[in-house]
Formats: sequence, C-alpha cells, structure tokens
Amino acid sequence: MALQLGFIKLSNTALEWDGQERWDGYYLWARLGYQMTNRNDLEDFADLVRYFPRPVTNIGELVLTEDGYTFWKNQGFTWTGEFLLADDSPSMNHLRRYLALKQIDFIL
Repeated sequence: MALQLGFIKLSNTALEWDGQERWDGYYLWARLGYQMTNRNDLEDFADLVRYFPRPVTNIGELVLTEDGYTFWKNQGFTWTGEFLLADDSPSMNHLRRYLALKQIDFIL
C-alpha cells in the first residue's frame, strides 16, 4: 500500500523502556527489516555486539537467529531507523528471510 501511494521508505523510532512503560518496538521492528540508520545508534550497537559470541554486522543479522534475538531483546535499546520499500532493498530482503524463517507464505 505504501508503495502504491508513492512512498520509498518508512522511518521509525523503535522504542524500548521509556522510563514508565516497556515497549517492544526495539526488537520487533528489527525483526521485520527496519535498518538502524542513526550514527550514534550504530556506534552503540557496535559497542554492544562486541559481547555477542560471534561477529554480526547489523541489527537485522543479529535478530534473525534465536540466540541473537534473545541477546537483543535483553540488551537492546531505543533506536532510529528506516525501511526501504524498493523490491531488492536490504529491508525487503530481510523481511523475506524473516517470513521464510517463520514459514509465513506472503507475496511482497
């Protein structure tokens, strides 16, 4: 629908704990293919994944594995990102991998 309306990307702020209420966007949006784009967030992410037992290059790669998803769910933080709607974008490719992993048959 967004593509039909002429959008090329969707932007988000994926929230975690806001001081009063716990939000789950920081891990759910990552699983769906949103890519972290803020320089400070990317630096914080790089610092954090040094403690993950194997190398990962981005949040999407981390959350597609169960141990990475659990790690991020326990250690993650609020971040800013975007979902690129182009058919072969990193966001769409990630979403396809996630849907296949979950065995969800969906045509994008």
